[in-house]
Amino acid sequence: RVQVVVSPATADKPTGDVEDQARKRAASAHEELQRRLGSLAVEEASGRCECDAEEGSAWQAMMLLLEAQEKARREMEVRLGMEAHERAKREAEEKAKREAAERAKREA
Repeated sequence: RVQVVVSPATADKPTGDVEDQARKRAASAHEELQRRLGSLAVEEASGRCECDAEEGSAWQAMMLLLEAQEKARREMEVRLGMEAHERAKREAEEKAKREAAERAKREA
């Protein structure tokens, strides 16, 4: 589970220093991750990170979020690939059944 916690006291600070910019990028990356992959993929992504600019963990949070996003993307690709394979298999089975029924109909 990946989580970014930004305290209200630091959320509106001017973007002058590197830590503050990194904290905002981490929060933005987390929002983008949730938007693109949905909350389920975010929940499945391993790890948890609490981002607090005063502790200087914003850069670490952003890196963990990027890693979690990549892992979730790979998992989503695998899941979509498996679904596509199952769908193709079902369609092939349905086509074979239709063709067999048509053959039986013609022969009868």
